[in-house]
Amino acid sequence: MWRFALERRGMKVSRSKTEYMCVNEREGSGTVRLQGEEVKKVQEFKYLGSTVQSNEECGKEVKKRVQAGQW
Repeated sequence: MWRFALERRGMKVSRSKTEYMCVNEREGSGTVRLQGEEVKKVQEFKYLGSTVQSNEECGKEVKKRVQAGQW
């Protein structure tokens, strides 16, 4: 349904690039499909240059920022 809303506004959803992530996932969560194809589920992704993790931890992001500050 959201795909149609986006397309009405001139946007296009790329099936090959689309991924999803669940935060604090509960057992029994289903799959996400786009035009009949299952969308890849990930445990982390980059958003505006920062790593977002499904377990709500920030260890990878903190480590990356600390390393960036080292000479």
